[in-house]
Amino acid sequence: MILTVTVIVIVSLLEHAYSIPCIGLQISTCDCTGTIVDCSFKSLTAIPEGVPMNTTELNLGDNDISTIAANAFDDLASLETLILHGNTISSLPDGLFSNNINLRRVSSNKILFRDLWDNDISTIAANTFDSLASLKFLDLNINTISSLPEELFSKNINLESVDLEENSLTSVPAQLFLSNINLEVIDLSNNNFSSLPLGLLSSNIKLEKVDLDDNKLSSLPSGFFSSNVKLDNIKLQENAFTTVSANIFMAVTNIARLDLDDNQLLCCNMTDLFEWAALQTKATLYGDCTDFGIVTDIQEFDISNCIIPVNGQWSSWTTTSCSMTCGNGMIYRNRTCNNPSPSDGGKDCQGVGNESSVCNLGDCPVDGHWGLWSSVRCSVSCGYGIGIRTRRCDNPLPSADGNGCVGCDMERKLCSLGKCDSE
Repeated sequence: MILTVTVIVIVSLLEHAYSIPCIGLQISTCDCTGTIVDCSFKSLTAIPEGVPMNTTELNLGDNDISTIAANAFDDLASLETLILHGNTISSLPDGLFSNNINLRRVSSNKILFRDLWDNDISTIAANTFDSLASLKFLDLNINTISSLPEELFSKNINLESVDLEENSLTSVPAQLFLSNINLEVIDLSNNNFSSLPLGLLSSNIKLEKVDLDDNKLSSLPSGFFSSNVKLDNIKLQENAFTTVSANIFMAVTNIARLDLDDNQLLCCNMTDLFEWAALQTKATLYGDCTDFGIVTDIQEFDISNCIIPVNGQWSSWTTTSCSMTCGNGMIYRNRTCNNPSPSDGGKDCQGVGNESSVCNLGDCPVDGHWGLWSSVRCSVSCGYGIGIRTRRCDNPLPSADGNGCVGCDMERKLCSLGKCDSE
């Protein structure tokens, strides 16, 4: 990473006019003016040794430096400005600025940390900026960064501006800016975002400008800017939006400029945005939209021209009772596509209007019924006796609180098996 630790140093033209070669074998190719060391445009491939320890500004821009040692700036406790743009640096080592803790106390904390742009930085360690609590401005544009650690800026509570323009980012962690409550400007333009997570900007209540230009965004989550009450400038041009809804702002009312140029906007798909803008005191929309094949300036579009399709929505389900009071039955529920009904070319409700399912309210009571009588058994083998027959209440047995059988399970009557031989 290329960091420019700067305190906005104003150097007079007279001072620069009397710059002289620095003293030292490697550093002699650079020019020294007081505590300012200018090594720019020197075809350097490495950071020269011998940089004076009292250096407040070090310009290493526009060279051929590709790597930086972890201890490269350890001895530069007075460093206020570091310029590294226009090199081929591809990564920044862990702890690169761990010994530059005095930076946060320089010039009443007016530290500007910038000029990491126009390199080949593709990776950044999570703790790279941990020691820079007073970091205010960070410029990482025109690199090849493809991912960012979630905790990258977690220690930089004073950060006011982050520029990540023209990198290779396709996503960012939702918590990336969680600690940066003083952020005023975020530039994520010229990347490859197709979506951004809800909550990405939820902590940034001082945010004033967001640049999402030249990505692949087709929508933003509802409430995406809802916490950014000071936000007044949003750039969404050169994306894939066909509509932008007012629900991304929620209660935010400070928007002055919303740039939507070079999208494929359909005018009548944005009626809620036009209605929202009409209620704002200073909101101006920039860009074009298409109205029935005709490209129209957003500011001149009249939403009364729109026939707004109303998509059908289902009513609540109404449910019938089980078709049986016991045992297996069916239960039905119904809904109607009338809440509202589709109109003006709106879509029908999706799904079914009727559903059924099996219901069971418990086993049905079964009353007992008698089985067949048994054959009569006579009490004697000859002569007259008593005949007995029986039956059982098992055809079927009573169950589930069903009634038992009515009547007797045994009968007796006179029987005769003929005269006995002794008679």
